[in-house]
Amino acid sequence: MRRSSLERWGRIRQKGLRAWLRRGVLRWGMPMYLIMTTLTIIHHPHQWGRAMLIGLPIWTVGGVLWGALTWAWMDRLYRRHMRTRQVE
Repeated sequence: MRRSSLERWGRIRQKGLRAWLRRGVLRWGMPMYLIMTTLTIIHHPHQWGRAMLIGLPIWTVGGVLWGALTWAWMDRLYRRHMRTRQVE
């Protein structure tokens, strides 16, 4: 990891997993919900209500999963780098 990435992740890490999960929902889950719902409504206009009701929990959970996976990945890289830095 580059020094700027390490510093940035250190600041994000201090805010905690809960803040990161909110970020995952807002930055990934909600845009995906809007895009997929819009596409469904365009192609199947008679199913707009269903698309909105089903899509919201699906993409919210997807955002939480995306946030959890990216947190785990970035934290793994961060800890690995910090371990090797201590050895040097």
